[in-house]
Amino acid sequence: MNTINFNTLQKKVLYKSKYRGTKEGDRLIGGFVNKNLNKFDEYYILKLLDFLELNDQDILNMAEGNKPINQDYQHILDDIIEYKKELLWK
Repeated sequence: MNTINFNTLQKKVLYKSKYRGTKEGDRLIGGFVNKNLNKFDEYYILKLLDFLELNDQDILNMAEGNKPINQDYQHILDDIIEYKKELLWK
């Protein structure tokens, strides 16, 4: 993938992560993406864009163990949970 398309993907995932529909989702997921965006490769960003199509309640239920986690999103959810733990310890 060329740099222009990759930069476009980065901007898209950043936008979608910051405008979730709930203030909590915006802060948690938007903060996670903002902090780690430059570490993400193309594959991760594409999976993350797919993940961001889920609504905040479904994501919360998966994180709390109240809903089965789609294995395609397990690593993303684990990363977000780890980010949340980092926030709590600051």
